Amino acid sequence: MTVFQAPEGYIALDDSNKLFKKILQEGTGELANRSGSTVKVHYTGSLFDNGDVFDSSVDRGTPFEFKLGKGQVIKGWDVGIASMRIGEKADLLILSEYGYGAQGSPPKIPGGATLLFNVELLDIDLSTAELSIQEKIAKAKELKGKGNELFKKQEFSEAAKVYQQAENTLSNTWGAEPEEGSQIKDLKVSLYSNIAAASLKIKDAKQAQIYSKKTIEIEENHEKANFRLYQALTMLGKFEEAIELLETKKEILKGIDVDQEILRVRKQKAQAIANEKKVYSKMFA
Repeated sequence: MTVFQAPEGYIALDDSNKLFKKILQEGTGELANRSGSTVKVHYTGSLFDNGDVFDSSVDRGTPFEFKLGKGQVIKGWDVGIASMRIGEKADLLILSEYGYGAQGSPPKIPGGATLLFNVELLDIDLSTAELSIQEKIAKAKELKGKGNELFKKQEFSEAAKVYQQAENTLSNTWGAEPEEGSQIKDLKVSLYSNIAAASLKIKDAKQAQIYSKKTIEIEENHEKANFRLYQALTMLGKFEEAIELLETKKEILKGIDVDQEILRVRKQKAQAIANEKKVYSKMFA
């Protein structure tokens, strides 16, 4: 696959190589990096291949406003504008994956079109903004602490709810710096694992299964998450899945006798089958 080569002076804004920016005038005001903040811009959009202008707020004489990070505009705008300061003028070069995709926006924008936007960031209204990433991390840590206190008091249902509030706080954290990303990852692992633990306590095996898997998606060999997934599968009567997990993850499940657990699950399966046969025999007696 041919990698797009942006013209001189353009820099990639992320690792996708689908969005590039060339600063024409440095901004001196607030940075537009708060999701949910309302930004006001002037722009002229054209097709990169032939220069045909398809839209211009400048020509209309009316700035365009939208909320960042809410999917109200194409991804190239959500990411590109978030890199600008008030007063900055820049060209945003947006490949179709960050623009209108293979379908385009007929009749003016054909499918697969690369777009060029000349943009000026006029103003930012932070009153509509979400918490900053650092504020979200701090809030999630605070809620995690409250959840832990509830768990210690054996208020497991409430603890699970508070952990989920903390999880929701960490949504929409695109644009995080590497150190922030690491903190978010660690928090999510801890929160997902804790939700699974609390769910098992209240016999909500389905939720325990979901959050154990979410933990493992991030940290494959997380011992407690794998053990909690095994417990949830057993509780749900998914005995063969439970046995397969035990056999696959035997090396990391240091805290249990895996062979004994496998025997126990096989006995549970046999008992479940026997109970099912009894029910059917009574139904048709």
